[in-house]
Amino acid sequence: MSLSGKIIAYVRLSRPFFLGGGVVMYGLGVTMALYRGDVFDWWAYLWGQLAVTSIQAMTHFANEYFDLETDRANTSPTFLTGGSRVLPDGDLPPRSALVAAGAACLAAITFIVILAITTPTDSVFLFIFAAMLILAWGYSAPPFRFHSRGLGELTATTVMAGLTPVTGYLLQTGTLDGIPFTALIPLACFQLSSMMAVAFPDIESDAATAKNTLVVRLRGGAPVMHNLFLLLGYVVLPVLYLAGMPGVAVLAVALTTPLGIWQAWRARKDWRDPLRRGWLAAGGVATLMSASVLEALAFGYLWIEKKP
Repeated sequence: MSLSGKIIAYVRLSRPFFLGGGVVMYGLGVTMALYRGDVFDWWAYLWGQLAVTSIQAMTHFANEYFDLETDRANTSPTFLTGGSRVLPDGDLPPRSALVAAGAACLAAITFIVILAITTPTDSVFLFIFAAMLILAWGYSAPPFRFHSRGLGELTATTVMAGLTPVTGYLLQTGTLDGIPFTALIPLACFQLSSMMAVAFPDIESDAATAKNTLVVRLRGGAPVMHNLFLLLGYVVLPVLYLAGMPGVAVLAVALTTPLGIWQAWRARKDWRDPLRRGWLAAGGVATLMSASVLEALAFGYLWIEKKP
């Protein structure tokens, strides 16, 4: 394979579409910090984003390597599920994914050290990054393999909808308060439902290779759980408003209600149909990302409104 072909294969292996989710979530934390009144710190933003993206890429590379057997067993991959197909198709040797995961991990640690040396922030961010690295690696890698213990959905949600935006917020503010925690609750619910939606197309190959995701474990109960997570994400909004979440941000999330209803309606039956599961996965990702982007825009709007 040519050098350009190898570069393209590595890019595919990193799952760049999903890397965009880390940019959105980290950016949400930054916009919440700006809403609070903090001055935008370009340096902290840049190195923090590089660390987050490196951790996410490490997860994807490791997942491709440790889930190779499952991906080979998957005869109906979609754009969002079944892995990148780089390793099953023989475009790169399996070991290359493990090496890439190690390189991404080393890059993340380098960026974190740069932040620690140059950013006057509470050192708690180091513990947050450490937790992100451990959880991200353990998602598919032994000995933890959280995704095969029915804990992958919770692990991914903790990292992506929790620690990632919290890190963006902390690196800008230097401290933590209640703002990110109220704003992230509905997104955590949507992340859990999205992870389940993305697992539906792979249910047969996952079950056949002992990758016991929450969807594999619940089977017929999985769409019910998926819909409960969606419902909770919307039902909790009035409570969060009373708890101090800005009304504009609450409204931004609420605007995705039609998409959430459509997703919940389709999940009732489409999870059984291999030809429809791909669209179900896409709907889950769309619900999460649209709510996240709209909430980030809402906090950005509030920041602009507060500027003299």
